Amino acid sequence: MAADPESINMEMYAEPENSSDTARIWERVRQQLNPARHSIAENILAGIVVLLLVVVIALAATHGGGAGGGGGVDTACQTEACLYRSGYLVSFLNRSASPCDNFYAFACGAAEQVMPINPAYRERTVSGELIRQNADKLEAALRSPIVRNSADSYERKLKTIFGTCIDDFRIERVRGALFADLLRRQFYVMNGSVVGQFDLDRELLSAVKTFGASAFFEYRVEPNPLDGGRYTISIYNGGIGMLPAMYLFDFYHRQRESYKEYMRVTAKLLVADAEPGTVDNPNGVTARIENFVLDVMEIETALANFSRNAAGPDPDKPPLAPGNQISLTEMDSSYQPIRWSALFSGTLESGVQGSTRVAVQTADYLRRAMTYVGETIRLLHPVDYNRRLSNYLNWQVIRNYSGDLSSAYVHAKREFESSLSSSSYIYQSRLDYCLDRTKNFMLLGLNSLFVADHLVDSSKQAVDSLYKTLQSEFVSGIERLDWIGSTERAKMRMKIQAVVDKIGYSPTEIRDEFLDEYYKDLTVDPDYPMMDISISWQNFKRLKQGSLLGTVQQATAWSGATFDVALSMTSTAQLTVPAGILQWPFFSPQLPGYINFATIGQRMAAELIKAVDATGQLTDQQGNSNPMWSERTRQSYVAKAQCVNFTYWDLTAGPYWVGNRSYYVDINPIISRTLRTAVAETDALRLVSKAYAGFEGGGSELPLPLGHLNKMQSLFTAWAQTFCFTRDPLYSYIRGALGRLMPEDIHVNGVLSLIPEFQSAFSCPADSAMVKLGGCSPIFYT
Repeated sequence: MAADPESINMEMYAEPENSSDTARIWERVRQQLNPARHSIAENILAGIVVLLLVVVIALAATHGGGAGGGGGVDTACQTEACLYRSGYLVSFLNRSASPCDNFYAFACGAAEQVMPINPAYRERTVSGELIRQNADKLEAALRSPIVRNSADSYERKLKTIFGTCIDDFRIERVRGALFADLLRRQFYVMNGSVVGQFDLDRELLSAVKTFGASAFFEYRVEPNPLDGGRYTISIYNGGIGMLPAMYLFDFYHRQRESYKEYMRVTAKLLVADAEPGTVDNPNGVTARIENFVLDVMEIETALANFSRNAAGPDPDKPPLAPGNQISLTEMDSSYQPIRWSALFSGTLESGVQGSTRVAVQTADYLRRAMTYVGETIRLLHPVDYNRRLSNYLNWQVIRNYSGDLSSAYVHAKREFESSLSSSSYIYQSRLDYCLDRTKNFMLLGLNSLFVADHLVDSSKQAVDSLYKTLQSEFVSGIERLDWIGSTERAKMRMKIQAVVDKIGYSPTEIRDEFLDEYYKDLTVDPDYPMMDISISWQNFKRLKQGSLLGTVQQATAWSGATFDVALSMTSTAQLTVPAGILQWPFFSPQLPGYINFATIGQRMAAELIKAVDATGQLTDQQGNSNPMWSERTRQSYVAKAQCVNFTYWDLTAGPYWVGNRSYYVDINPIISRTLRTAVAETDALRLVSKAYAGFEGGGSELPLPLGHLNKMQSLFTAWAQTFCFTRDPLYSYIRGALGRLMPEDIHVNGVLSLIPEFQSAFSCPADSAMVKLGGCSPIFYT
């Protein structure tokens, strides 16, 4: 019986144990070669891989340093971690490709064999594999028995939510009956007479407060970087179910029809699941459903038009700035017909008054939307005004909860979502939906659960030490930037020195006592259906938002999920490095420094550079708008960045073979959108290569047991291999043609072609493809 390909490929991502007993490695290889576990083809492939590994090690032992000056067996790192890393590195390599002609092909040429795509995945990337691995860990933790089973235990609530969500039997038994019962007194499709009692303020309050719907707008209560991290109400565009363009252009006719069918089918299911006798005039249901669909589409189309065409915020008057915020009382008069003070005091409760100030992020949109709601609809449809608004509000509620209902509702939602995809649509499984739902409901609890099972403090300390090495090197390098004035360099140094690295997790927010207290007002009854738990969570969320309003975000607060793999830098100079990336293949405290510098180190360095680049320099370390650069410096930056831009100017990606036809992607429009990343990645890789050279172990660390790669070559290869991917050709083409994401192979080669240290490490001739003629001078690190 063939082994699960996912389990085979994930073997290389497992964290090696703290032991130098290499005999156990070969025992694992022997077990993997057991014919009973694999198909004939898999055994042949595994045998070839092991044979090649033996040959490599033998050559290393025989020839010592090899072509690249790497270590022989007697002069190389032979710990278990190093042997694992060597196997991992070799598994992706294509030795027949020249590193000086196409380094991505050299470093990742065997990616299709290591990470083969299958019908379940249209792409596989190194980061994506780690994301899936973390999801598996979360699932295992959530399925494990409850240890702390008291009524106030956050763990009990967390695992109950997940367990209820994946309980198919209970969901199919309830279907949508309870939801239909909640809606029947206000849903026109079930009761045509409700429109006579419609009141906009009352129904909007119910939709936002009870169900958390986004209707006409979306609000958030979030830390305000322009007000010392104080929690502030921000109001954004919202209240539509698709991207604005999909309502407006003929090209998206199929998506619009699919969206209407989603509404139509969902309404029919709710009617069918309603208690017999509760649906008013069953013979008129079909006509009411069509009115319902047309009413929703008309209002959402208008909102999409406003969203697409309204003016954005004035850059000189940022809405979050305290002086640019407006009170709810002012909103009552400026953005009629909604009574904003009543809406937010009813929703958030705690201390919200007419004087409470909010940040209207898109004032022009909101003004147009409110004019439409208060005047235009009434003028166009004076008889059906109430019905149209009622149907619109009810749909915003329904689409929030359809995923919590039975498989028929989920199928209708999936059919619609498949029409939105530009390539083959991969249906979200019930498990993935429930993991997302649990994350949304109890993120802090899930953060703690992940950290408790999958991170040791030694990793946190080692990454912090690595970060401080990079920070120190970058600060000293800023003084060498002769294109920036001395006063501006001083401001940049000050900001970088102020950056606080938050590694792994928040020590405060993973404590049981803290989490029990934080979630004490969240009611999760094991006998509740999932929809009731969702509504209970909405009640908890709004009251929590109200209690936070006006307070300052705690310095220990964690931003995002600990199980994420993406780093982030806040405007207040806080670098978040989640626990989810502090593991194989991005980090291990047992690996040599040149590997960790190349992987997790380079990503931290890139975030440091972004903190003071053309965008980062606009704010100081407190997050205040306080540009550092003069006009002369800005112009110097533009000239330097333009050189990097020209490096990618005439490149194309591909060919991508779809059937018998090949497609190419022009990189020019992509680099115009991703130039900031290209600059940061290039300078960050130069920074880590220099910082490693000064690292305390830099002169004494042993190379990996690979005769053909020395330490610096391993550093650049390890970095490149974080971008290895396998992708469906059609998806690759569409992804590139959209012009937003740089293909990984182009990114790797583009960055390395601008780095002299790379070219020196691999002795690349001056006329090779990986050496850009003339090059570009360093921008933020030299």
